[in-house]
Amino acid sequence: VVAEARAPDAAPSTPDRAILFGIVSDPVGTPIGGAVVVLTTEEGRRQTKSLSDGYFELKEVPREARSLAVSAEGFEPVRFEEPGFPDEPRIKWDVELQPVAGVRGVVRSGGEPAPGAWVTLRKAGVRRHAGATQTGAEGRFSIPWPEPADPPYEVVAWHGQFGRDSQPVSEPGEFSLDLPGGGYLEGRVMD
Repeated sequence: VVAEARAPDAAPSTPDRAILFGIVSDPVGTPIGGAVVVLTTEEGRRQTKSLSDGYFELKEVPREARSLAVSAEGFEPVRFEEPGFPDEPRIKWDVELQPVAGVRGVVRSGGEPAPGAWVTLRKAGVRRHAGATQTGAEGRFSIPWPEPADPPYEVVAWHGQFGRDSQPVSEPGEFSLDLPGGGYLEGRVMD
């Protein structure tokens, strides 16, 4: 985490308030969109989400904060107790989140994120899953690695509007699934 003051912009601030901003990213510098940033002060809680480029901003932030917490699906949350913001009108606070051990990645259809797609981790050919989730607005997902692990697995993504895709999985990691587009119907025919 880097906390550094930047030269003040024309943005309004007061002696006891500041603008808190920064970028949320992973260890290789990839921005994390949709990260939840929560600032807790004596006045209560303020919350925002990072944009697709990882940028977040909170205006009129009191200098005396109790905590700053940042979390995103597929990453270990971080919490800074009494972060001790510098006495500057604009405070740059970049946050690096570490990925959780598991299967994580993005689901796309036609090159665009596929929000609301279901993703499961399961033994190949077995309907019962070891973990499941639904993609967020950015099409991202994360499923913890099962303990005890019994690979090989497959990660399967499906969406009623965009179709289905799967990939073999032998260890935790990052995966990209591309749904073909066009809907499909899945189920059983019963008499």
